[in-house]
Amino acid sequence: VHSVRSASLVMNLIDELPDSKNKYIFHWFSGSSSELKRAISLGSYFSVNSGMLKSAKGRGLVTEIPRDRILTETDGPFTFTDQGSPFTPKELDLVINKLCELLQIAHGELIEKINKNLEFLLQE
Repeated sequence: VHSVRSASLVMNLIDELPDSKNKYIFHWFSGSSSELKRAISLGSYFSVNSGMLKSAKGRGLVTEIPRDRILTETDGPFTFTDQGSPFTPKELDLVINKLCELLQIAHGELIEKINKNLEFLLQE
């Protein structure tokens, strides 16, 4: 779900949907801390990319996301490596390394958590 400058509006719309087993992934979430808490309460997941990790606000939001709701993404070709190349899936480890540092979690543990999160989302 893209929700730039409209996180509350998007969540209001989600609230209006009939109860279902829908699962929501907020892409590059940039709302407020209170909006993040609301999205978490809706059972949402959050995809994190290098662009989100470049800003203090983005890093702050990432630290508030429960680890069982974190996913990674490249958002390439719209995000770039520090060398200026568009992010591709082969650079995802750069995002994971930054997340490990920020969240103070071991690399293997984070990868396992992200994989479990994705597996859960892909279940019917």
